[in-house]
Amino acid sequence: WAGAVFGLLPDLVAFGPHALTYWLNGGGGDGVYWRSIQADTLLRYYWMHSLVVSLAVAGLLRWRWRSWFIPSLAWSAHIAMDALTHGAGRFQTTLFYPFSTWGLDSIRWWEHPGFMLAYWLFLPACWLWLAWQRRISA
Repeated sequence: WAGAVFGLLPDLVAFGPHALTYWLNGGGGDGVYWRSIQADTLLRYYWMHSLVVSLAVAGLLRWRWRSWFIPSLAWSAHIAMDALTHGAGRFQTTLFYPFSTWGLDSIRWWEHPGFMLAYWLFLPACWLWLAWQRRISA
């Protein structure tokens, strides 16, 4: 469960406040959500989608709370997957923020639904493989 929380953390921190405010103000299926994102949300997005930040946090956790280290790597995995599925634009994954705003110009997930299906099937496949590995090594 800790891994799932760390995996969701970048988007929860980046978009959670905006989504909550949008929803509480009566926002709905009007298509305005993504266009209404302000600079503060983008700044949180860049910080939370930085490998520099996620690996620094993972390093601190490894040093101070070792049991949280492996689950914390789900944050970095989230960033890596986003880097491969977000093209250039507002939500490009800036891997080395705040030192650089460089990011890959990758596949845009919203333009390739088949790719996203494979992406989402890959995650449970990894989980099943890990569970199988644990079972055969026990």
